[in-house]
Amino acid sequence: MNNIDELVGDHLFQLNLILWLTQPITADIGIRPLLADLGFSVYSISPPLALPIHIREKIREMNLSAQDACSPDVLLNRKEADFFLLVECKKSSFGVNSTTAEQARTLLLLEGQVLGESLALSPTTIVDSAVSFVTKEDQRSQMQLTCENLKKEITDKGFKANLAFCFGIKYDPENSVYIEIDSIAANQFGLIGRDSEAIKIIQGQPDTDPRPLYFIPLDPAVEQNEYGKKTLEQRLLGELLSLIGRVKVPSKTLFKVEDLLEKATWGMYNIWGDRDARTHLKRQVKSFLKNKVAAMFPQNFQQDQDAWILNIESPKDKESILSAFQKTEKIEELKITQFDLFEEDKKLLH
Repeated sequence: MNNIDELVGDHLFQLNLILWLTQPITADIGIRPLLADLGFSVYSISPPLALPIHIREKIREMNLSAQDACSPDVLLNRKEADFFLLVECKKSSFGVNSTTAEQARTLLLLEGQVLGESLALSPTTIVDSAVSFVTKEDQRSQMQLTCENLKKEITDKGFKANLAFCFGIKYDPENSVYIEIDSIAANQFGLIGRDSEAIKIIQGQPDTDPRPLYFIPLDPAVEQNEYGKKTLEQRLLGELLSLIGRVKVPSKTLFKVEDLLEKATWGMYNIWGDRDARTHLKRQVKSFLKNKVAAMFPQNFQQDQDAWILNIESPKDKESILSAFQKTEKIEELKITQFDLFEEDKKLLH
């Protein structure tokens, strides 16, 4: 995907962009960690959040079209204030009568103490919250209007509702990426500053792909793409190469699928709240290990439920496996300049 206009509307790009903005980056790698600078960190990825029973009963009585539960793409937390930001990524805006609006109403209803109850926090914890939709800049104003209409609908029926605002992603001819937000929400939450000027968050270069390295290269909950699949497979092979390079000869080494996924997503897998997505991702990794790894060396890899046993009996075994994997590691072929700007990203996470 080299079309930057298409890229900024891509769900995986938007999700990973938010994750990067929460990282405590101190080196100059071309990414401004806007949300981390403001005290935000990732609380959970796609957590299942259910409305309390009494709220569900009341919305049915009031004929309010909302889901009983939903999973925002990311839940951010600013600990010192017990403030939570529910972030949802969208390619485009939506209308108040769409099915997407049902999810949006639920996000708006997960306000303050209602969200605290859904997260099973202590009843004595005073929770503050807001909702942010992430979309392309040309969709931001329409989405903001939809959010305002939904919030009015909810409050008119006697419910409390989250403040909702929108991050608009845009780019310039140099392929730099910016975020815009309305000034009212920006001032209230200190997310950007006193004005609504665009904030540069990725320093681009002409004729390069502005994607940072993805924490989550593949999300089973959204439409799949070859880029994400190949990136995940490449990382898995990289972790296997590292593992095999460290083992002693002869030896039998047990490695778990979930441990591989945790390393391949740089720590994000363990805070992924969507169990169905986790299960599906594990299934895909198991298939990859069985059909593309163990199939090459069936005498050296044996499956043990959610784990594999690596059996290396001689230096020749180890050399043969390493040689084969080194030849296949670069499943994803990228242009030389494509990730020049982000070569240091992975190093900073270790």
